[in-house]
Amino acid sequence: MSSILSSSGELWDFIIDIIAGETVFGLPTGIPMIVIFIIGIVLGVLLWKMLKMAIILTILVGIGMYFGVVGSGFIGDVRALLLNYGPQAIQLAALVIGILPLGLGIAVGFVIGLLKG
Repeated sequence: MSSILSSSGELWDFIIDIIAGETVFGLPTGIPMIVIFIIGIVLGVLLWKMLKMAIILTILVGIGMYFGVVGSGFIGDVRALLLNYGPQAIQLAALVIGILPLGLGIAVGFVIGLLKG
């Protein structure tokens, strides 16, 4: 291992050899990397759109509470749902991200999707 890390040029050659030479499920490594990157972009765009909808919904609920259409019990119900299912959702998201191969590609795609969404 120390011979691989003896210079940065050899390290980059080693990394490129792994990416170019290895296969994932019989496919060249580049194909799953591109697919995971595109999935990250799509997830980022979807999250951006969901955040826009959440902001609009929050404004509408605030207006509804101001005019008395929505009671404060609604906020308690939403809080109870978040307390019950929030930790489970976070745990499941961590599990999915942990088992995805090439997680850096999905993270970079996710950030690009958020910025360009």
